[in-house]
Amino acid sequence: MTDPPTPVPVPPDATPDGLRARIVALEARLADLEGLLEHFPGVIARFDRLHRHLFVSASVTRATGLAAARFLGKMNQELGMPPDLVAQWDRALADVFATGQAAQTQFAFSAAGDVHFYDAELVPEVAPDDSVATVLAVTRDVTDRVHAEQAIAASEQRYRALFEQSLDGIALISEQGQLLQVNEALTRMLGRSREQLLTMRLTDLEGAATSIESGPSAVRREAEPRAVTGEWQLRRPDGGHCMVEYALQPLAPNLTQLTMHDLTRRRDLELALRASAERLELILRHLPIAFFAQDADLRYTWAANIQMGLPSEQVLGKTDAEIFPAERAEVLTALKRGVLQQGRGAHAEHRLRHHEDETIYDLTIEPLYDLTIEPLHDRDGTVTGLLGVVLDITARTCRISRNLRRESPQIGRKPAEIGVLGQRSPHRDRPRLT
Repeated sequence: MTDPPTPVPVPPDATPDGLRARIVALEARLADLEGLLEHFPGVIARFDRLHRHLFVSASVTRATGLAAARFLGKMNQELGMPPDLVAQWDRALADVFATGQAAQTQFAFSAAGDVHFYDAELVPEVAPDDSVATVLAVTRDVTDRVHAEQAIAASEQRYRALFEQSLDGIALISEQGQLLQVNEALTRMLGRSREQLLTMRLTDLEGAATSIESGPSAVRREAEPRAVTGEWQLRRPDGGHCMVEYALQPLAPNLTQLTMHDLTRRRDLELALRASAERLELILRHLPIAFFAQDADLRYTWAANIQMGLPSEQVLGKTDAEIFPAERAEVLTALKRGVLQQGRGAHAEHRLRHHEDETIYDLTIEPLYDLTIEPLHDRDGTVTGLLGVVLDITARTCRISRNLRRESPQIGRKPAEIGVLGQRSPHRDRPRLT
């Protein structure tokens, strides 16, 4: 008699209860995966060898406007995708199936009028016989990154245009002062070719009087790098020098932009203007003519060849009320305010007494001046002040008075009684302000 067979133990997960528990766990895991896929920002798809969709995540609807179910079993061409996009995907899928190597492809897709950019990674899925059974494609929306790259590229293009077209000399220099890039304006300014400059350092350009060697170092020493500005004398190949105004601006830890503006022409112009001004002042010094300018508040901003007993520097910043007696200052101020308000010039004769009366041709007389005032305008036509020309006509008045006395002895000796001073000018009225 044989012994009964020993019962084989059943694994716990093989029992009905165990199987039910495994199914519940798998369903929970599947739900988690579906949740991850639903919130995954990209699109996941699986393709067979005929390039048909075996699986597509629900996120494809956000990208294309089509339900995920419409993709299943269909190729891109059957879904009405653009022909260029269909050809691009077919080439990429065919390459992965043929080589068994992962690949990437980038493309643009328009949905609902908006163009988005995508980066797709295609990964082969291998069968037991080591052949590629399917291809898994993970596609991510990279529109923001592409737009940022385009903005950077556009910014670089604008910078390049400004760099090359600028009338100022511009160079990019390393931390050691090596010239890395130079624009055309700098080659003209320094009288050297671009190739020559790119082999040089800043110290190779220094003149005898000034140095910029500490410029990049000064930028680096700053806790928060900032621009460094100054003036610099450059040495030219012909042995000459030019003075420039420079600015060093840090762009990166090892990169600084140097901008230079040639001051040589401006310095020459300033010297020429100074020489002209000195010649003009020399000429005016021997003429009875003075000039002045006042702002909208009627304060003197400029005065030249003033001959009323006051140095020009004592007139600047003052009003007529601070210089002349109150009665005459009031008349002068009223005349000038009329010019400011009406925007038209005025002409008058005025006694600007600021020193003792003069004795001319045996006549004791207060100095008399011919005053012409014109408004000053800005580019918009707004009156911003006035310009005045003062001509000393005291001697002329006395000469007329003397002649009249000789011809008519009955005329008194007071110039205020000489009627000729009130005569009308052939061009305009010339009121007498006393």
